Amino acid sequence: MLDHDLIDAEKEAQNQPLISDLTRYFDTQAEDRASLASIRARLLQKTATTLPVAEPVEEVEEIKLPTPLPLYRAKNARVKPIRRHPYLNALVAACLLVVLVGSFAIVINRRTTSTGKYPPAPAPAVAHDWSIAASFSGEGSKTINGLNIEVGHRYGFLVACENTPSGTVYASINNGDETGGTVCGQKTVEPLSPENSMLSPGIFPPVRAIQVTANASTSWKLWIFKGVYYPPLNILGPEFQPLHAEMDGTGNSTIVLNVTIPATAWHLGFECHGTGTFEIGLWSNTDSAIADITDLKNDPCNGQPNGDLSGKGYLQGTVIHQIRIKTGAENDWQVVLGGCTNGLLFCGISPD
Repeated sequence: MLDHDLIDAEKEAQNQPLISDLTRYFDTQAEDRASLASIRARLLQKTATTLPVAEPVEEVEEIKLPTPLPLYRAKNARVKPIRRHPYLNALVAACLLVVLVGSFAIVINRRTTSTGKYPPAPAPAVAHDWSIAASFSGEGSKTINGLNIEVGHRYGFLVACENTPSGTVYASINNGDETGGTVCGQKTVEPLSPENSMLSPGIFPPVRAIQVTANASTSWKLWIFKGVYYPPLNILGPEFQPLHAEMDGTGNSTIVLNVTIPATAWHLGFECHGTGTFEIGLWSNTDSAIADITDLKNDPCNGQPNGDLSGKGYLQGTVIHQIRIKTGAENDWQVVLGGCTNGLLFCGISPD
């Protein structure tokens, strides 16, 4: 008997197994919940932290299929069996797999994003006594206006090329108040420190404008530094006059100079900021040899003004070529050398 010879009831009967299968395949809410619970349980076993609570799954409106009609079989009628297609099972399994993988990805994504953004790149190391007040980057010539960067008594800047081994890059601060540049190809190494630095007993005006000059294809980076500042030493007293400008530095150092000790008296004043001890000595070049003419002194590096090596006629007329300093690598110091040039009595020293 051909299929088109079947009555409507018999055709409906043939469709019942297929309808039952489709109903079972598409109604997978219970299996989905069970699978998600199983995945969550396995993740909890592998991590010590608590996963975020999964949001409840909204109820999906149940699809109601039409009630099958009663089965009427005609006498001596044969119902042709319906063969289930293999690809239908594979399609349903693939759909279920997509649902499970998507749910798993949602759980993992929530777990990952809850820890926040990736940590920022570490800040560059900066030389002792300096800090970065601001940094800029760009390509080609550029003018940056509308700034208000406070730099205080001591500041500097460094500009460097980023992507080219040739050419130069220049920077101008506040329309030409301070200028400097760098030859491209020189590697910028840490700790960073200013290529051009300024020191003033007064307060520098804020950095309000920066102009960078470079080739159009040159990428560059510029740093504005603010330095630690110590007020100038004022420990000689009115009877002594400085024989040399104040000398400042950090750690061990040898200062080269050419100062003649006056015939009356002299005074060496210093201040060390840090910890440990501070040793200082005057050296003279005699008979083509460096001779130690004063003993190194062990004084505390405690930020307090100190004075030493004053005397009546001692080292009279001696030319000082070096001041040698020994102290901790992070200790900052200030040194000033003065002489009494108006007579011993004026300097408060008895001639006896």
